[in-house]
Amino acid sequence: MVRNRILLSISLILSVIFVSFYGGTTAYLLFYSLVILPVIAWGYTAYVYLRLHFYQEVGQRKVVKGELVPYYFKLVNKDYLTYSHIKLYFHQEFSTIQADALETVYCLLPGDEIKRETMLCCKYRGEYAVGVKSIEITDFLYLFRVNYPVMWGPKLTVLPKVCELEQLMLTTLDEDPKTLSYHMGGREGFLESDVKKYTGGEPRKFIHWKASAKKGEILVRQYTEPMELSQYLLMDLRRLEGEVFEQVVREDCLLTGALSLGWYYQNRHIQYEIVYEQNGIKECTIHNEKDFWQFYKRTTDFKFYSDLSIGTLLKRIRTSQSFNDVYVLTSLLDAELGCAVLEQIKKGNKVTILLIIPHLDEKVYALKEELENQGIKTYIIHHQEHLYEILKRGEEGRCSKKEVLFSMS
Repeated sequence: MVRNRILLSISLILSVIFVSFYGGTTAYLLFYSLVILPVIAWGYTAYVYLRLHFYQEVGQRKVVKGELVPYYFKLVNKDYLTYSHIKLYFHQEFSTIQADALETVYCLLPGDEIKRETMLCCKYRGEYAVGVKSIEITDFLYLFRVNYPVMWGPKLTVLPKVCELEQLMLTTLDEDPKTLSYHMGGREGFLESDVKKYTGGEPRKFIHWKASAKKGEILVRQYTEPMELSQYLLMDLRRLEGEVFEQVVREDCLLTGALSLGWYYQNRHIQYEIVYEQNGIKECTIHNEKDFWQFYKRTTDFKFYSDLSIGTLLKRIRTSQSFNDVYVLTSLLDAELGCAVLEQIKKGNKVTILLIIPHLDEKVYALKEELENQGIKTYIIHHQEHLYEILKRGEEGRCSKKEVLFSMS
């Protein structure tokens, strides 16, 4: 385009010189033609801008992250002029479109219609526009270009994806029970008295392997006092700083982590609580699969605008008197959270921090090291794939894994 403008400018200067020195009909015809051409080109561009018909639509407005959705767009020329150069730009930060639909330039003959049907995939949880972001129109001489945004594009509500974990390296459920600290009335230790036959649904950690080998059947430990392991998932829904893209990615990662942990416990018939602040502190107890999917649907309406810090939220949760696993999912690690975690440790609870942050500065790193010196695990999660590896592998990276995409039931 720049080259064409330079050539036109040089031609116009030469035509002026030609008219000045020689004159005549031919010279003036050439001069006026070169003057009128840019005007015609600009008028053509404005005409196409006003007359181009564009349509786009998606197969459904509520999808799960990673799910392929039917998508189509259509360009229509209802006039007697050729639309020579139409270029489409797509939203590609939060969604992707199969490459065969990303043809860069379209030319529409009079009465022509171009329709492209393809598949669209959303990469992050949230609500955002997808499809064509803007349309660029260029005149037939490649002198002028008009680019205008598509304001009527479809918006999708994207639900988070759940990662199914066959084993979770972060939890105490897969540890040997003899290595767990059981706090009851200031006393430590398991109160093991006998064994019994294994029944479906009991945690595998209670299996007494030596007794099972002797008897030839699976036996589990019994306890004179029932050991109640309580699980808590705390979500930090405060407003995040930074670019919109970075905010969406961190919000998506936080919710995916909470749901994946929750699904792991639900699959093992373990009751747990999800605690967060959304117009007041909410404590959502998950007893069964129905409760889980109800909470899952609720995440669609989550707004990250809480004013309550995660440290304050951790101090306010009502943990039981028995051993507790507490997971804190946050994007901000500060001294207040560190103090709240230490208080929970003194009560006999195990606290694990999942810190979702793209970059780790020196201050946060120093606080992380200080907490780990106190025996508090802090996992740094930079992006979605890193989250999956942390949940499935922990620090050892030995467990089997698979990912399952869940849709709403």
